[in-house]
Amino acid sequence: MLRALASALAEMTGAKLGYLPEGGNAVGAHLAGVLPHRSAGGQPVSNPGLNVAEMLAARLKAFVLLGAIEPNSDMASNAIDALKQAECVIALTPYSTAKDYAHIILPIGTFAETSGTYVNVEGQWQSVPGAAKPVGESRPGWKVLRVLGNLLNLTGFDYVSSDQVRDELRAAVGPLVPDNSYHAGGTVSRSGAPELVSDVPMYAVDGIVRRATALQKTAEALSFRTSA
Repeated sequence: MLRALASALAEMTGAKLGYLPEGGNAVGAHLAGVLPHRSAGGQPVSNPGLNVAEMLAARLKAFVLLGAIEPNSDMASNAIDALKQAECVIALTPYSTAKDYAHIILPIGTFAETSGTYVNVEGQWQSVPGAAKPVGESRPGWKVLRVLGNLLNLTGFDYVSSDQVRDELRAAVGPLVPDNSYHAGGTVSRSGAPELVSDVPMYAVDGIVRRATALQKTAEALSFRTSA
């Protein structure tokens, strides 16, 4: 609703509408089809899946968590309860804290320990190498998924580098045309559930900074914990 109203105001006043993505690779995730209602390139799917809130409410029997997701910090308050009641939770994560709710933990490196590609707010593809090697027996997340695909005899899991994954996605997406316009589809209605909009302090945005002792001693971090 807010985006639709902002778009309408921009159109009526002749202003330009711009977005700040929710995360460092929110645009890339959208283009890759990491959404319940879209496939690669933003194409609609005939049989949409569930979003995070819907999955938690449905009390699914199994969950697979990919990345440095920490439910107590990154998800809704009912996430831990939903995960603990599931019959199987598989976590691909760098952190051992997942043992509190996961039945299986597959260790992967953090985003700083793997190569990959980000798509910025301008639509530019920015590929980066890992800044450090994954710790111990952990591996980049894409490699773990590739091996799982091989073990299950699935097609399309023959990549040997993250560049190959990027190139295949880029071919599927095609050239990007920047477009900040927004048009709400159909009638906007209430979800029926309250939604909290709150500030996330800069030293609490991910597992790395949350574990950085020096950062947690700064005035920024201390003032947030005091006011919380």
